[in-house]
Amino acid sequence: NSTEAKAIEEDAVLVEELLSAGVSLERTVELFRNRIDETDINRIARKLFAPEKAPDNAPSASLENLGKRILERSATAGRDEIFMDGYISHLAEEAPEDLLDPILMTIMRDPVVLSSGLVLDRNTVLDANTGKLKFKTCPFTRQKLKNEVYPIMFFKKRLVDFK
Repeated sequence: NSTEAKAIEEDAVLVEELLSAGVSLERTVELFRNRIDETDINRIARKLFAPEKAPDNAPSASLENLGKRILERSATAGRDEIFMDGYISHLAEEAPEDLLDPILMTIMRDPVVLSSGLVLDRNTVLDANTGKLKFKTCPFTRQKLKNEVYPIMFFKKRLVDFK
């Protein structure tokens, strides 16, 4: 079925976008639990992060080593103060679920709404250097996204009140 094949291809592209944006392998598997088999997600991650010359069955392609490579490639997340502050404060306090970014599961700092209606933190969806969307398709609804995001003042006030 060509519609099903297209949906699978779109999901694979979205998985690549999420992993490239620094979303953890574990969280990506969780997000696509009912749509893509975990082994297929691992294969996509290997393609992105494993050495190009290593065969799929090489020891260096093990999930443990793959995880290390993903962390090394995600070093920018470690240097991103806003991301780390959100992550640390999430570990320190239990925030209401609607104040958590549904992709990174961190407390949002600057909540915005996508054209699909999904609310995420601005740093999760926009590239810090270019200001462009990191995703072409909504990770949850699979709708093609418009390039605009809009701030949600109500959530910002709730975040201030929570802190």
